[in-house]
Amino acid sequence: MCLHPQNVLFNNKPKKLIYTITNETPEFAFEMAKTIPLSPDFGAIKIEINEFVSFFKSKNNYEEKFLTNILLNFDGDYEKRNIKSEDSEETITDVNTNLVTYSDFSNLTGQTKSDFLSWVSSGALRRSMISFSDKSTKEFVKRTNEEARKINQNLEIIGNELFNIFEQIEPNTHFVVSDEAYEIHQDYLSEIYNYCNSIEDDLLKLEIESRAFKALRLSAIYAALNHPKQFNVTEEDMLQAIDVVEFLSQDFAKFLRYKPNVDDYHDKIYKFLKNNLGQEFTKGGFTSRASEFNIGRDKLAKNFKITMETVADIAEQDGYFLQIKENLRKNGFKYKLLKIEDVQLSECIQDFDSLIEIEHSKDDNSIKSSEVNNNDNLTNITNPPQQKVINPFMGV
Repeated sequence: MCLHPQNVLFNNKPKKLIYTITNETPEFAFEMAKTIPLSPDFGAIKIEINEFVSFFKSKNNYEEKFLTNILLNFDGDYEKRNIKSEDSEETITDVNTNLVTYSDFSNLTGQTKSDFLSWVSSGALRRSMISFSDKSTKEFVKRTNEEARKINQNLEIIGNELFNIFEQIEPNTHFVVSDEAYEIHQDYLSEIYNYCNSIEDDLLKLEIESRAFKALRLSAIYAALNHPKQFNVTEEDMLQAIDVVEFLSQDFAKFLRYKPNVDDYHDKIYKFLKNNLGQEFTKGGFTSRASEFNIGRDKLAKNFKITMETVADIAEQDGYFLQIKENLRKNGFKYKLLKIEDVQLSECIQDFDSLIEIEHSKDDNSIKSSEVNNNDNLTNITNPPQQKVINPFMGV
């Protein structure tokens, strides 16, 4: 931890260390990763983004690379994109990386939300925790200026104490998981497997399955804090890690279930369509009524596609379906709200039996089946390794 900017000598040139990265290209991140071993006080790269959802809204080439890079960085890997005019360089590994992002839930709608959840499921959820707070539950506590100053002083004292503990540990120290801690982790893993079997939501399953991995990594952090000179993960360290992971993991289920209760222009458009059930409207039919929806006409026109995606989400939650059809002139679309049970299948849809021919056995007239073995990718918990070694300084 460094309190002041400093330079390190890199390639015989002074290079300033940047403590917080707000955006990156693979090339820039690779150069930053090179400086980490050169500074005795600087141990990690921190990526901080104030409006993370914006990366999923535009999704240009830069955003795509950035999001892909984050998953590599979570594993401590930094790759350089090599070009013909330069010498190739090997991937830098074991670089500690922390990612902190913030966003407003109201921006996470329609296709943007789908893209975000797709990125989360591709590996980010296993490596990170999603914290979620319902705005309506905020509570204001009035404090005097002196009380606020005292709180800041106490936080600084706690921060310094934590830093002093970690400073006692030699770089690249590894903590060995004790037999007792390993048994607790195996029991926790067994509980997670049983819990997952009762869950139908695939994303929630993915989050639950990730908890054992997070607890294992976090247990080394607790070991370093609880006994920096004793290089093993104890039973207490593992239990502390599991408690914290279980506590923080509750937020993801809240995030998936959360439905904002607001009456903004999305709701007004939906209510308009509901009052005119079955009637078709073009984009112009909505923008001409923009004032009724309490939104500027230009703003509605500019964000029309995203707006209607949100309206479609609201409709689906209420048991309706927003039908979107291309105009006959192919110069736009028509929008019509239907009750879900009124939505008819296309005449082109074939019967299920005509699509799949079921082959029967001549002997017992039973359907032929084949066994599928899905155990190859499961953790081997019947013959666990004798020792598990983890590095507490790799990002959780």
